[in-house]
Amino acid sequence: MIQNFTLGLIVLLVEPKGFQNLASQDLNKKIQKTLRKLSPIHREVLKFSAEQELTYKEISEKIKVPVGTVMSRLFYARKQAQKIYNSLK
Repeated sequence: MIQNFTLGLIVLLVEPKGFQNLASQDLNKKIQKTLRKLSPIHREVLKFSAEQELTYKEISEKIKVPVGTVMSRLFYARKQAQKIYNSLK
């Protein structure tokens, strides 16, 4: 099961106004739904970055890919997560 992510991930997904308007439980459900819709590769790098607060280099070593690949995956993971989040009702 996907664990709760840090406030950093929430800030990446939600504009401040949206954050104020959502109840904590609703926000958590929406974030969990967003994360489930991400590809496993994107979910993995977001987890390491946001939840475990690992550096690009640490993530790179953990998943055995170059740092540039980690950076690219995080960029696209955040972009896709934001798109998914904003499409949810």
